[in-house]
Amino acid sequence: MSGSYAYVANGSYGLKVINVDNPSTPDLRGTYNTSGISRGVAIYGHFALVADGAGGLRIIDVDNPKTQVLSATYDTPDYAWRVRVAKNFAYVADEGSGLHIIDMTIPDWPE
Repeated sequence: MSGSYAYVANGSYGLKVINVDNPSTPDLRGTYNTSGISRGVAIYGHFALVADGAGGLRIIDVDNPKTQVLSATYDTPDYAWRVRVAKNFAYVADEGSGLHIIDMTIPDWPE
């Protein structure tokens, strides 16, 4: 969750962006279908990092919740199951190959 939005990894349907400003009436604002099976999501600035099974890590710009844009991918050797962000690093748990640590401090990423 970030601000008024919840970001949900939705299995074979990818990423869902839900406005939860009013928790009694959540409002689906957008979806992004990924190529794999989305298992986990973390937020880094205005990017949703999605652990996408065989699709590896998908980095999706969610600045406009209604129109998400794939910004980058990181192909893990096996199946990306979970992702967490701490400071400027993404930690991706990958079945079979273990933990991948990705430095997110490239010029175009927000701090």
